[in-house]
Amino acid sequence: AVFHIRKATSEMNTAEDWGLILDICDKIGQSRTGPKECVRSIMRRVNHKDPHVAMQALTLLGACVSNCGKIFHLEVCSREFASEVSNVLNKGHPKVCEKLKALMVEWAEDFRNDPQLSLISAMIKNLREQGVTFPAVGSQAAEQAKASPALVAKDPSTSTNKKEEEDLAKAIELSLKEQRQQPQTSLSGLYPSISSHKSDGRKVRAIYDFEAAEDNELTFKSGEIITILDESDPNWWKGETYQGIGLFPSNFVTADLTAEPEMMKTEKKTVQFSEEIQVETIEPEQEPVYIDEEKMDQLLQMIQSADPTDNQSDSVELLQLEGACNQMGPLIDQKLEDIDRKHSELSELNVKLMEALSLYAKLMNEDPVYTMYAKLQSQQYYMQQPPSAAQQVYPGPPATGSYPMSNPAVQGYSVPLEQLPTGAPISGQPAPGILLLFLKCLLLNSLRL
Repeated sequence: AVFHIRKATSEMNTAEDWGLILDICDKIGQSRTGPKECVRSIMRRVNHKDPHVAMQALTLLGACVSNCGKIFHLEVCSREFASEVSNVLNKGHPKVCEKLKALMVEWAEDFRNDPQLSLISAMIKNLREQGVTFPAVGSQAAEQAKASPALVAKDPSTSTNKKEEEDLAKAIELSLKEQRQQPQTSLSGLYPSISSHKSDGRKVRAIYDFEAAEDNELTFKSGEIITILDESDPNWWKGETYQGIGLFPSNFVTADLTAEPEMMKTEKKTVQFSEEIQVETIEPEQEPVYIDEEKMDQLLQMIQSADPTDNQSDSVELLQLEGACNQMGPLIDQKLEDIDRKHSELSELNVKLMEALSLYAKLMNEDPVYTMYAKLQSQQYYMQQPPSAAQQVYPGPPATGSYPMSNPAVQGYSVPLEQLPTGAPISGQPAPGILLLFLKCLLLNSLRL
């Protein structure tokens, strides 16, 4: 297709060969990379220094957009194509720029309902913001710009300015003279010159893919059959395929037509295992199971929010949470048993403590059994006092209206209450230390039980 593109946009053409243009459109869809390669080749011709070549390339580009379908439209709406358009609008011939802008406006109108092809409209909007003017859709200026100046009809509705036509014709004539004087300039430089020696047309098979970097190179895929036209140079041969004629590196092909390409060899490689080798399956290490309340709450929330009438299967997250919560079951049962056991122990201790407190309250309310002990302790305290500290009672008749006490313990010496020591026990009240000791003993006995 690259060779046909060069032929359809040749500097020698005096008229557009629509038969060849439609043939190129038919061949673009025959390979997976056909549209991309075609757009690249056409844009290289659009950037040609001869405006006649560029105008023919734009005509071919418009025909491809109209006839090659969406697979070609996607390449036109790519970032690579947008970069090429910016380069042409900045450096190209004014007539070439006008025709390219007219085509872009027409494409934007055709692609307006497809969001995948919106890059053309965005590109036009961006260029307008930068000061680039575009013709209106369907306007006379747009129709005039789309027509090739070298082949414009002389109808007044489509004719261009006469002076501009003359200038462009002069430029084309000068370009043709240069091409006649230097017919082999495109083959000089990086590549060796093609000699007049022709081969017998033998065929070779491509073993690697090759992408053409220049117009005179031949693009092919691994496995394709190439007809050799010239092999005088050991490094670069000239060959022909269904895509055209061009140069290619000689080490990318082989004379053995039955040889398989490297990519096919790689795909056919198989791995054989010996039956004697033991294959061990390494299971992933399981995470430790623990009670995770957050996962249980999340699972409950997902179950409550689920729609029971929905026929769709459960989500992966729900199944994973359910499996994790099921693994927590034994740990939860064990935890509940521990809680029940501790609750029973605390209940028993609570009963024993309440019994001890009840007994303590009962002892506090009853007449203490320590009264006699307190009286004896008080008498011993009085007997230890010196005679001077005691108050002597003289014998005599009792006072009027008074009777002698029957209790012998109050006869003899008595000491006023305010003269008793602070720590002395008072008759009728139990000793605090003994009560505290008694309460501790009761608690210890209850805990041992």
